[in-house]
Amino acid sequence: MTIADGFGLRDNSSMIIKNIQALRAIAANGVLISHLFIVEQKYSHGSAVLSANAHLGVFGVDLFFVISGFIMATIAGNASWRKFLSDRAMRILPPYWFYTSLVLIVYFYAPAYVNSSFEHPPSLWRSYLLIPDRVGPLLAVGWTLMHEMYFYLCFAFIIFWSRLFRPNVTFWLALWAAAVVCLNIVAQLYEIRDPVVMVIMHPLTFEFIFGAVVAIVIRRAGAPFASYALVTGVTVLIITLSLSGNVLSSIDARNWARVFLVGAPCALIVYGVVGIEVKSGVTVPHWLVALGNASYSTYLSHVLVLSAIGRAFALIPNHNSYLETAFVIVCIITANVIGLLSYSLIERRPGKRAAGAKTEWRLISSRAKFPLTRRTTLYPSTPGRHGDGAAVIHRDRNPV
Repeated sequence: MTIADGFGLRDNSSMIIKNIQALRAIAANGVLISHLFIVEQKYSHGSAVLSANAHLGVFGVDLFFVISGFIMATIAGNASWRKFLSDRAMRILPPYWFYTSLVLIVYFYAPAYVNSSFEHPPSLWRSYLLIPDRVGPLLAVGWTLMHEMYFYLCFAFIIFWSRLFRPNVTFWLALWAAAVVCLNIVAQLYEIRDPVVMVIMHPLTFEFIFGAVVAIVIRRAGAPFASYALVTGVTVLIITLSLSGNVLSSIDARNWARVFLVGAPCALIVYGVVGIEVKSGVTVPHWLVALGNASYSTYLSHVLVLSAIGRAFALIPNHNSYLETAFVIVCIITANVIGLLSYSLIERRPGKRAAGAKTEWRLISSRAKFPLTRRTTLYPSTPGRHGDGAAVIHRDRNPV
């Protein structure tokens, strides 16, 4: 599981934490709805039903980044840096390349349909290799994966040096955070605008670090304040998202404000939902876990799905509020169904595709116990090593 473990990218060392899967489903659908608002405005005939508040779903990206940091700090404990990077690349790149290639085909036949707002055509090789450029990648949502790849490279660096010199991982995370701050100061002083440097020093990196810190805290001390953290995180996030449009615009543009007003509450939410599952076993419905499993595929495919449905919807004359409502519902359901199919047929490893497709549909239609894994927990380590109640990850031997 990761955001690309925010987005459901898992390997043999990963685990199923059901409540994390649910957060991924919520984050993916938040981003979906924010893009659906744009599509509806573009193709409706003046009877749009989604309000401008739907745009707030874009902050699902922040939740993805926090989840990604949490998962990376969780699964990387016994991995070499080479295996860590190869596993991440094998989970991120094949599905991303598939959808980028679909966009490329459309781009060849109808260039106006692809990223028409860009001043210059996107670079193909940079798009496929997720290397930052002055314009976005061919698959528009790929910009977040550029951040993910940067996160993974830094985390592999931490794994490598931690094996050599044995300092606490917290030290490396603090050093990384300090480097981001210093690079921002230098870039401001010397007006550096190189796209690669912009990603390296991007404040949203702190959200990944927040997630990693949450994993470390739970591992060492358990989650005694899970319920309070969840309530606080949700409350602060609601207050932030209820601010006036001008304030929200400044949060979106000045990403330091976004990190602390959106990213920090998301970290509290992740701590809370994981802690509640650890302490009490309270988990979300299984259909939400299934949608979380498919969240990476949903994230990659949803813009294409929404665009196709929107163009067909525009051909229907005489729109009204009922038709617009039906359009919104159809878009949300279809995007998630395509995500589930994509997860089962494209994202999963070939040997597990057939069984995976049946399982995902059974999860959605059934309340039966999750069949592919024993109940995954964070269980106490040996008392005295990290203190009583410290949490470590149970590694599932049959991960989904």
